[in-house]
Amino acid sequence: MKNINVAQIVAHRHSLKLKSDFDAIYMPHLSQTDESDLHMMKRLSKDYNGIFSIKNGTLIFLKRIKENMASKELPLFELDAGECDSYSIKHSDKTIYGACEVSWQDTKENKVQTILVGTGVPILKVSGQFKTSAEAQKKGEAKLQNANRGTKSGSISMYGKEIYAGGMLQLSGAGEDDGEYSIKSVNHTFDSGWKMSVEIEN
Repeated sequence: MKNINVAQIVAHRHSLKLKSDFDAIYMPHLSQTDESDLHMMKRLSKDYNGIFSIKNGTLIFLKRIKENMASKELPLFELDAGECDSYSIKHSDKTIYGACEVSWQDTKENKVQTILVGTGVPILKVSGQFKTSAEAQKKGEAKLQNANRGTKSGSISMYGKEIYAGGMLQLSGAGEDDGEYSIKSVNHTFDSGWKMSVEIEN
């Protein structure tokens, strides 16, 4: 079977450069029915816990987590809570999973195979159609990361500062809420000054 770099094809089709740090992910089948290329890329980024955006003529397709830490390819912005006009951080009571058990039908062995990603309990159980244990492991890693996101989320309001959605925010001066957050969205208003509202989650 011929290997196809989906992100590279989409970037080329839309005359964009490509910036990606994803390792090879083999999918025996990828459906795209009544769906634009960009919507498909957004769907894939969600499935594999990635960041997708188009900026300055470049298609950006990056992992949120690389080698158990935030990808170094993502822009990092530092902010002291004292610089904020206001901020609010909410803590969720969602279940935090220690591991993910992935099961799939192995057509060569004609039996159901399972692989465990991570350690500890509780265990998130996922099933799907995967060709290899490596593919199942990558999907399990993404599912586990996605399931454990959003234990803290919040909003920040401040006057003009250079911060972009899709990057990471290093928050300090907020006590127990200090740490790294994903920047979900940034909204700008111009009313007696440049003001920003930023949505974040860990």
